[in-house]
Amino acid sequence: MAEAKAEYEAAVRADPNDPGAHVLLGNALFELEDYDGAGRAFEDALRRNPKASEAHRGLATVIARTSRPGDKEAFGRFLAHLETVVSQNPKDRNAIVATAQVLSEHANPADREGYLTAQGRAEELLRSVLPLDDRDPKTLF
Repeated sequence: MAEAKAEYEAAVRADPNDPGAHVLLGNALFELEDYDGAGRAFEDALRRNPKASEAHRGLATVIARTSRPGDKEAFGRFLAHLETVVSQNPKDRNAIVATAQVLSEHANPADREGYLTAQGRAEELLRSVLPLDDRDPKTLF
């Protein structure tokens, strides 16, 4: 993976305005467990293309890996990135199911209103994916 990182760093240097190169670098850094570096690379990609789905997905993954349980601000950022992915591709079953799963599993039951809102949104998302795949266990949970 260190070789891939070097290749992607060279790609970024060759064309610093290519969001795809920044995403690839972010993925390599993530695999090397350099979460700060990965986050910066994904943010660099979004500066070049705010709609870069893979950068949003990557940042969501970095946030999920590095945030503390119960960190409301991190949870909000995580969901915002996944919701962006879903809004750009409403048929991205993996993003829809992941968003629903996080909403359902990580909503704070002590915040009753927020919890019920999160559960409702999770159900809405899962119902939207049923026509795409009605046999997937995660969709049916």
